[in-house]
Amino acid sequence: MLRLLRIILLTVSVSVLFGCLPRQQYSYQPPDGKLPQKCVALCKQASNSCMQICALKNSTCRREMQRNAHERHLNYKISRREQGMPVRKTYDDFLRTSSCEHSCHCIPAYNTCYRACGGSVY
Repeated sequence: MLRLLRIILLTVSVSVLFGCLPRQQYSYQPPDGKLPQKCVALCKQASNSCMQICALKNSTCRREMQRNAHERHLNYKISRREQGMPVRKTYDDFLRTSSCEHSCHCIPAYNTCYRACGGSVY
């Protein structure tokens, strides 16, 4: 069982690193037997963890970007006022949260893991 868990974790890790696929719908045919079904359950747990980590990473990134935007906008306003120039840019001009929407490739990793357990993905 420990060996199977290591194989699953390795498969998920590799898939997360290289699993760049467009979003699409999948159908799953589960494998037969208790051990393969336990394997699939571990894949699901890993996928859920992947999604939670991805969501946390994205929200942390957005908060950091908002903090940076606030700092840059404040420095911009101070600089412009010191130079006697009008402040034309707003906070939104400094905000770059779109770079925080990381795709963590959790679904392709899950599919690879699912197949490794003996299931089929269509």
